[in-house]
Amino acid sequence: MKEKQKNKSTCFRRALSLMLAFALAIGWVPQKAVEAKAETAARAALLANPRREEEFSMQARQKTTWDCVYFGHYPQSEVTVGSNPSLYYRLEQEYWGKGDVFLDGVRYRKVNGKFYAGDPIKWRVLSTDGNTALLLSDVALDYKTYHSSSTSVTWEKSTMRSWLNGYDSTSNSAGANYSVSNFIDTAFTGAEQAAIRNTAVKNKNNISYGTNGGNDTIDKLFLLSESETGVTDEAAGYGFVKNQSTYDEARRCQSSAYAKAVGLSGSTNTGYEGNVRWWLRSPGNRTDYACYVDYAGQVYRNYSSVVNNSYGVRVALNLDLSSSNLYSYAGTVSSSGENNPTDAENIQMSLSVSKDATAEEIVQKINPGQLINNISFPSEKIEGPTVKIAGKSFSLFSLDASMNVKLGQNVQAKVDTNKKVVQVLVGFDKFEGSAQIESGVNSSAYWSESYRQVKELYIGVTGKQVDSTALWNKFSKLRGKLKKMDGSIGISASASAAGYMEFSYASGEIKFAEGGVILEAALGTEQTYHLPPCPAVYITFGLETDFNGTVKLVRNGVMNYSPAMNAQIGVGASIGAGVGSNKLKTYAEIGMSGKLNLGVKLPAASLSESLTAGLTADVYMESKVFGFNGPSYGPERFANVRLYPKAGRKLRLAGEEAEAFDWEKAKLLERDYLSAPCALNSKAVTEYCGFAKKNLYPYNAPQLAGLSNGRKLLLWIDDLGEKSGINKTSLMYALYDGADWSEPQTVAETGGANDYPAVYSNGEKVFVVWQKAKQMPEDASLTELLSGVELYLAVWENGAFGEAVKLTDENEAYEMLQSVTAQEQAIAAAWVENSENDPFQASGTNVIRVKEYKDESVKEQMAIPAPDSVANLNLSYINGKLTLAYESGDMENSIVYLVQGSRKKQFEGSNAQLLNGVLYFDSEEGLTAYDVAAGFRETLFTENTGDFTVVGNGEEQAVAATVYDGFQSELCVRLFDRDTGKWSEPITLTDEDRYIRDYSVCMAEDGGLSAAVNFVEISEENSGVYGAAELRVLDFGESRDLKISGLSYEEALVAPGGLLPLAFTVTNNGMEKVTEFQVEILDEAGSLLQSGKVNCEIAPGESIETSCGYQVPEVCARHKIKVKAYAKQETKLSDNTAETEIGYADLLVSGMYLSGNGSQVRLKGQIQNAGYEAAEDVVVTVYESNAEGTVVASAELGTIEAQKSGAFELTIPEAYMRVHSEISGNVLHVAAESKAEELNYANNAAQYLIQSSADEPLTLNYQELAMNPGETKELEITCFRQSDLQSQTVVWSSSDEAVVTVEDGTLHAAESGTAVVTAQIGERKASCTVRVLAGPSVAGVCMEETGVRILMGESRRLSAFVLPANAANQKVTWETSDPEVASVSADGTVQGGSVGTAFVTVRTEDGNKSALCQVTVVQGENQTYTASFTGGENTSGEKPGSITQEAGTLITLPKNTYQKAGLYFVGWSDGENSYQEGAAYRMPYRDVVFTALWNEEAIPEHIIFASVDEGGSVAPEGEISVRQGGEQTFTILPDEGYTIGDVRVDGESIGSVAEYTFDNVSGGHTLEASFNRIPGVKVSEILLSEDEYTLKKGETLPLTAAVLPEDAEEKTVVWTSGNEAIASVKNGTVTALSAGTTVIAAESTDGSEVRASCTIHVTEDPDSEDKDPGDTDQEEKPEQKPSEEKPEEKTDQKPSGTGQEQHTVDDTPGAGDTVTDEQTSAVYKIRNLSPAEAEYVSSTKKGTNVKVPDFVVLNGKKFSVTGIAKSAFAGNKKLKSVIIGKKVKTIGAKAFYGCKALKKITIKSTVLKKVGKNALKGIYKNAKIKAPKKKIKAYRKLLKKKGQGKNVKIQ
Repeated sequence: MKEKQKNKSTCFRRALSLMLAFALAIGWVPQKAVEAKAETAARAALLANPRREEEFSMQARQKTTWDCVYFGHYPQSEVTVGSNPSLYYRLEQEYWGKGDVFLDGVRYRKVNGKFYAGDPIKWRVLSTDGNTALLLSDVALDYKTYHSSSTSVTWEKSTMRSWLNGYDSTSNSAGANYSVSNFIDTAFTGAEQAAIRNTAVKNKNNISYGTNGGNDTIDKLFLLSESETGVTDEAAGYGFVKNQSTYDEARRCQSSAYAKAVGLSGSTNTGYEGNVRWWLRSPGNRTDYACYVDYAGQVYRNYSSVVNNSYGVRVALNLDLSSSNLYSYAGTVSSSGENNPTDAENIQMSLSVSKDATAEEIVQKINPGQLINNISFPSEKIEGPTVKIAGKSFSLFSLDASMNVKLGQNVQAKVDTNKKVVQVLVGFDKFEGSAQIESGVNSSAYWSESYRQVKELYIGVTGKQVDSTALWNKFSKLRGKLKKMDGSIGISASASAAGYMEFSYASGEIKFAEGGVILEAALGTEQTYHLPPCPAVYITFGLETDFNGTVKLVRNGVMNYSPAMNAQIGVGASIGAGVGSNKLKTYAEIGMSGKLNLGVKLPAASLSESLTAGLTADVYMESKVFGFNGPSYGPERFANVRLYPKAGRKLRLAGEEAEAFDWEKAKLLERDYLSAPCALNSKAVTEYCGFAKKNLYPYNAPQLAGLSNGRKLLLWIDDLGEKSGINKTSLMYALYDGADWSEPQTVAETGGANDYPAVYSNGEKVFVVWQKAKQMPEDASLTELLSGVELYLAVWENGAFGEAVKLTDENEAYEMLQSVTAQEQAIAAAWVENSENDPFQASGTNVIRVKEYKDESVKEQMAIPAPDSVANLNLSYINGKLTLAYESGDMENSIVYLVQGSRKKQFEGSNAQLLNGVLYFDSEEGLTAYDVAAGFRETLFTENTGDFTVVGNGEEQAVAATVYDGFQSELCVRLFDRDTGKWSEPITLTDEDRYIRDYSVCMAEDGGLSAAVNFVEISEENSGVYGAAELRVLDFGESRDLKISGLSYEEALVAPGGLLPLAFTVTNNGMEKVTEFQVEILDEAGSLLQSGKVNCEIAPGESIETSCGYQVPEVCARHKIKVKAYAKQETKLSDNTAETEIGYADLLVSGMYLSGNGSQVRLKGQIQNAGYEAAEDVVVTVYESNAEGTVVASAELGTIEAQKSGAFELTIPEAYMRVHSEISGNVLHVAAESKAEELNYANNAAQYLIQSSADEPLTLNYQELAMNPGETKELEITCFRQSDLQSQTVVWSSSDEAVVTVEDGTLHAAESGTAVVTAQIGERKASCTVRVLAGPSVAGVCMEETGVRILMGESRRLSAFVLPANAANQKVTWETSDPEVASVSADGTVQGGSVGTAFVTVRTEDGNKSALCQVTVVQGENQTYTASFTGGENTSGEKPGSITQEAGTLITLPKNTYQKAGLYFVGWSDGENSYQEGAAYRMPYRDVVFTALWNEEAIPEHIIFASVDEGGSVAPEGEISVRQGGEQTFTILPDEGYTIGDVRVDGESIGSVAEYTFDNVSGGHTLEASFNRIPGVKVSEILLSEDEYTLKKGETLPLTAAVLPEDAEEKTVVWTSGNEAIASVKNGTVTALSAGTTVIAAESTDGSEVRASCTIHVTEDPDSEDKDPGDTDQEEKPEQKPSEEKPEEKTDQKPSGTGQEQHTVDDTPGAGDTVTDEQTSAVYKIRNLSPAEAEYVSSTKKGTNVKVPDFVVLNGKKFSVTGIAKSAFAGNKKLKSVIIGKKVKTIGAKAFYGCKALKKITIKSTVLKKVGKNALKGIYKNAKIKAPKKKIKAYRKLLKKKGQGKNVKIQ
């Protein structure tokens, strides 16, 4: 047993697959560089918009505060000898006469003999919008005229605009060329320029004068306008006052020292010292004027000539905040003059790359391992709604919720250095090859194909109108390349991620372009726990997903992203408790059907911020016990109740009828099922055996026992309609003899009720133990019924059942949860007894009893107290030893106990079962098996299975279970494949859409499975959920059931008249291996188009991917087809068909090139519709950088017909044509959209890279071209980036004229190959890569067999064919996923190496197309494997002997015999795990070599201190030293007369266990045992012979005391009188002394404090016998003559009913026996033993005053006196008075016949139901009959005409 850990009781189960789309978008929160101070970094984490606040001391009456950043560098501060002497002298000596100079990467500009340093530029943040910030320089940076010539001018044609942006002479009306000397190149590097967004600059007319503002422009750098500095809300948002005439401190501006040096003068006016005027771009009041801001902060429109005035330049720009490595936080400034600056930082340029950087350098900067963050929040409990059933409140469920998204795993990157693109793949197994994508290299081709598939899929998922099923099917093709990951999104998830990210580094900085992640996830969880109102009941809470959502990744910093999500996930929630008789032997069912609504929001700081949970569901609960209705609830619906974060109050759902359930008042189940309609609608995948029964008892508890020769015996509980309601159920059986079922027959029918059979079969005999009650009166209650239930055993042998034998004593205990087993001549049974006879164990205590019946004797082998509820009793003989397994626990914890003799072992888990010496149970790890004899534990599979049943025949093995979907459930099974050692995936055996209340499964000798299933209809009525039941026996021996899914195809392969491979997945959901299946291709109407056969080998539960060829029509249009796949003799065809659609529209962007000259450039290209449906309303749009960028231009192309194209031509603004020489270029994203639905959206967009005019002086109309031999094409120069080249001669050349020749741009394709054609003007070049094709390109490849099974060592050649069949390059390569399992040669021959599964891939050389074949290698017959041992390097010693065994055999690892100098042996390693010497090890399906593990230090040893208290011992005892990782078992033994009280491990109680094992010891421990002395049996009850009596003064009364139980150790009682003056007592004899009333008491002396009393009335009047003292009934003392002597007093007198000797079991009276009470001489007849009842028959002494008591003790057993027999007192003429006890129900005929002196009858009973004829005839004529007040009216009616005279009074 493992060291104690807290049990979580949580397990995982099947779940629905789902698809998540992770839409990667750049949402950025700017951060400071790594070395920034903490508070500075916190400010940088969120740049804020300007903050304005009232400040009446200022002229603007407000203060504005701006966040600031440093970005770029520009000459600003003067270098003086005082500020930096060393730098000053260095510049003076070395660079004095050189103008602008660079020193250590910093620009220094010389002005008037002084140097000014290129300082970081400080910018004010005017606004932020997502990833964009509008910046304004903090000071005036330079001094310039608005325009260089005196003329009318607008911003568009101003020299200011050209100077700022570096435009050439064509951009301004003055013809000035600023392409070389300008502001932008001085201030910003190429990467920084790329980080400045191109801004659509709005040039409005002058607000006051209407002066024309000119055309709008697109610029990187610009000046603010008058509307951006005043008048508008926009200006106010930037922090300025709206009124332009206001002296606004926020508009005032200082200047840099450099600006002053070049001529900018500042104000000298008081209050405005140093303020400068600065230009705005808006026109002034005249066309040759421009607006500006003056010293005081006013906006001026007059007297500002564009040429005569030189004002300060305050530059504005929009910064891409995702370029966080290019800028840093600079603190804040305010209009009041307050500055909180931070020093300009040495900005990290880690993501700035040169255009010639290598792929390895770029990948290193990307750092894929740190690219995506994982999200992990600790789990918290989500409590379900609280319900109240049977007085107990509890949560419907409790689950662990967490957030654990592991997208950061398995991230890889490669670089396309030609396109300046970084490609990132997420979720894939490791790719081989270099970091660079290289043409013609297989590893690059494999990468590119995978990248294409993911990109195509992702773009289709996110926001497009596309067939989601088709996309999902495409995703399934990627699974083989992906790595599984476990995580959680609210609930647990097992997932495969397939994603991509694309970065461009053309700008000189690595910038995100596009990308996303698709997640296939099995999200779900399941819990198994006790139902509090019925603690013995285990219920299962399950979640499964129904979700489609989007997730983004937001940028945290330099190349670091985190998942962001805002989605609502609807998770199907269900509760199922179909335990039935399967494991509980009592029915309690709770169901829930609905959705758990999870709201997920990321990023977040905690789980409570990231997750919300609500529940919408229907809840229902009912229970049944022995034909009675138990506690119930609902059905009730509740809507979206909040579960998490926790609401202020807990939601409680309580049904009125279930608040407090009284078992005494339980009602019988209605019998309407006997006539209710029940549909026989099975869709189970079976060969039907012929047994089906409707209109039967709904809780029929079927048990199916397998017998030899294909026979089966079915037992069940039924209602034949022949017995009364309380006795209605019978135990039935029917035999299947291999051909037919026999007629149903009853077992041991005696007229009473029967229920809950437990069965064991040894193949020849069937042993059944069940609960059986005697025949009960119709008005009996459930508690009365249960107290009379006994366990019976019957054995079926040789075609019939023998006589049933009662196993349990006739007592009032209700025996339940029974289990039976047998071995040779021994039969053993186990059951649970509850002290309160509570079938659900909600009250009382439990004892487990195990009895063995052998050699005609009975011996109790175990009696185990269980403090908690008990469930799932399993009894078995293991190696001849009787072994018990059971579960016990509460709502939170469940423990499986294993008991064998004095050994007791416990495991955390549930749902225990014993079979063939192995204990199976659900644990946190999954379905777990524990070999009892070997002590070996292993996990069979990780999923838990709830109410599972393991069956096996010694060779085959299977695990059956039910799976829930709301209130419905189906039966499924997993099979163990002995050839591979693997368990199959779940195989669904039924398809009923009903509820399986219970089931029983057996396996035949040939491995065939059969199941008896109790199917229940789901009712639509409001009064309940479940309806009529049907019992069926289903045979799954040779069932065949295929399921098709994942139908997909490659759109590129669609060609009219061509063969289109249709890929799909086939799952074998049957019980037999499938070696071939039929495939049909149907049209939309279902008409057959094509058919064929597919050869395969698919094991049960296995899935393979396969394909078939579809002949596309010669005239192809959009159409639907269906693919149907089925096996021979398959009957269930509802899931054998899949549908897809072919012929979508397919837009793609191609053939782009630049056209024009200089700055007047257009982008031309083609939008092709490669599909087979017209695309309407096609729009082509050009974006900056990526699809999220600024729209540059767009055009509408109208409708493009199928297989046609449309041309586009768009003007590119000058800002995008200007490319810094340091970078590769500006990226344009060109996308085409239409209303048409497409299957592939990935090719709807393409990137175009505009390079610098130096790198690309010429542009050709093609950059790449594919031609066929003999074909001609025209190449032309379409764009001259340098205008002087247009008139020069072009020289054309081909790198290989054998492939292609060129003449004046005309290409002639010669033969296949690749050549580069170049156009050259002087040193300027442009080229086009021409590929001449030998024939059609490869479009795909298919395998003839997609799933094969071969033996170890066997070979098989696989075949593949390339598509199209006439493809020029037919070459393929073969590879395997696991060479150790299956190797593959160059010709496709596969050879089995070791048992397992491998995927063999065929890959084409052309296009890297691939196909898979699943190869399963199985072992041969009688295959054995060898475990050998080695010490490793530099060891000595004798080698342990090798061990050879079959796979699956448990072996024992040997002692180490090796030595290694200076090192210590610490264990054996099989390459995966380490084991200790002597450990059990299961032989794998391969040879294994164990290597000794060594350590420089000896294995640490830990001390376990074992101690005991008085009363027993522990072995071993004291300080025990145990090696680290070892184990130690302790045995606790009580002394005689003691029991184990408690065992505490490390101070925590583990109960009264006889044995405890510390496993995998890693530290010190303590074990303490205490013992309890076995006490003598205590007195539980004392019964006095009288409880009230009247005596005359001087009379005596001998009281007798019966002490119970019979075996009480101390029976002595002490007698006392409440008033010695009225009556005294000695040894039970009471003496009346004076008139009055007192109480005589008898009390136990053993400390139990049990007491009984009798009220004594003493009177003086000798005639008082007919008078009632007080208001009580009394009994008169028998008459006694004065001369009569009193009986001799005996001091050793025993209490009544105890006797002098010990009674054996044979002394117990039986029903019908007559017994005399020796103390009173009364004679009683035993009516029942359970409940124990007797009737008063007569008395051997005829007394005058008689009491019929409530109870009587006969031979040590207590009986209720419930009747007076016929003629019991007849003829007793002395009888004067009778008291009839409280339990009497019946008085027989003539009971008091002829008792003429009988004057008084006192009836204390309130349950008298029947009085016989003439019962009172002949009594005293004036007799009085006294009855309880509440019964007077009823008893007058009951006693009417019973023979008494008319003067007899009933009062």
